[in-house]
Amino acid sequence: MTRKEAIEMFIEISRPYNDYYEMQLAWSCFVDGLCRDKTITLRQYNNWSTPCTIKTFKRFNDKLKAVHYNEKN
Repeated sequence: MTRKEAIEMFIEISRPYNDYYEMQLAWSCFVDGLCRDKTITLRQYNNWSTPCTIKTFKRFNDKLKAVHYNEKN
């Protein structure tokens, strides 16, 4: 699995977050699960950062909102 594929999967299964740190924790748990399931390697687990930064969090969260809004309609 590539990082891009993991981010796409994370977006599909995630919901919008209240803040960056909540998203960061969810991402960490998500990546940990991928590693435990042997979907990604330990090297990938150790090197993948969160899918956004504090500065880009709003844009990333808006993308999550759009995905979930489209699923409801």
